[in-house]
Amino acid sequence: MVIVMPGSSSWWIDGHNEAARSAFLEELLPHVEATWQVVPRREWRAVAGLSAGGYGALNFALERPELFAAAAALSPASYHPLPPRHSAARRHPAFLDAAGRFDTELWQRRNYTAHLPAYLERDEVVPLYLSAGHRDAYNAAHHAWLVRQALAPHQPDRVVMEVLNGGHTWRVWRASLPSALAWMNRFLQGPVALERLIEETAVQAPAAHGDEAVRPSDETG
Repeated sequence: MVIVMPGSSSWWIDGHNEAARSAFLEELLPHVEATWQVVPRREWRAVAGLSAGGYGALNFALERPELFAAAAALSPASYHPLPPRHSAARRHPAFLDAAGRFDTELWQRRNYTAHLPAYLERDEVVPLYLSAGHRDAYNAAHHAWLVRQALAPHQPDRVVMEVLNGGHTWRVWRASLPSALAWMNRFLQGPVALERLIEETAVQAPAAHGDEAVRPSDETG
């Protein structure tokens, strides 16, 4: 398994300070798949994050379910309808407009709730692991539960939530990480020889008709 942990200063959105979402989807993913010997297909790809990274991971999974076979969000800062008054989101450059005010409309346009309607109408389901501490200062357990409630009717056996003792801290995230990795591993394909992958791609190519050339099937990602 290759685990890539990039850094960002924009909550993984195209915010007021940087286009982190576009960089992640359009630059980072292609770079990883061109640099390491990984399978560039949905069944071999997952996304996860904690706190603001959980906000980003959940958004990516719901916005682009054709890219990810599993996801995990630990204490996700996916607050609905708005972040708490003491949340760093309200002071972060990603969400501050030119006047230095928190951009409420941008938050709601970028939060997972904006992606839910389209996600619930798609065929792809992204199995999701959620966790949070029972004493989280930002009430992340409550907001994670809202995510679970929104997804459970659509994917009843593909969304789980774990509440651990603790707050919005590394102690909780370290405790939930093994469960998150085990959950995602249930839905990801294992290692495959490059030679086999090439053979499978050739077999899946549409059969030639008449004088038409055989062309490989299109792959997303």
